[in-house]
Amino acid sequence: MTLWEDKISSAQLWRPNETILLVTNPKLVAHSNKLRPMPPRIGLDYSSLVDVDPEFSDATWLRDWVANRVKQEAVYIPFPEGIWDAKEAVNGPVRALFTLAEVDEFARSDPPTDFTGKLSLIILGMDLLNLYREKKICCIVCCGVPLYANQPTATCKNCIKQQRLVPNPRIMGTLADETGCIAQGKLIWIW
Repeated sequence: MTLWEDKISSAQLWRPNETILLVTNPKLVAHSNKLRPMPPRIGLDYSSLVDVDPEFSDATWLRDWVANRVKQEAVYIPFPEGIWDAKEAVNGPVRALFTLAEVDEFARSDPPTDFTGKLSLIILGMDLLNLYREKKICCIVCCGVPLYANQPTATCKNCIKQQRLVPNPRIMGTLADETGCIAQGKLIWIW
């Protein structure tokens, strides 16, 4: 939706993935340029009404759905500092090679205990080309909104700050060993 003139200031408090808009009588803008086809867009007309953060059951359901979707599609989860020592894992006296089943068993049997080791995995697929076409090779979350680009930096459209991006975890497909597999996008990347 595009806002013009005096309507722009009303959108300053709207937050992506938080603000719910109920648009009554919207205008559908269909482009008729055959040389450069564009998808239709929703716009506002003189008879359009916009209710910001309405209070009724469908709006509450939509808020919950968006919150769950944002949680499920986390783009980049930073690894907590102070939990895993990369230098100790590489150069330490004990370097263990685990299978996915052993990691799962160990994590479930004693959740508060930290352990470090290596996994020998087979990459069953890479999604580099599709992510490149969608301009999603690198990503980060800024202002609660996923930010994608094919470069290592991008500007957030909400706060207008330059952000350093990390490789998209969805580049790697399913990772497997002889005991199990990890689905695409379920890893926490350390950068």
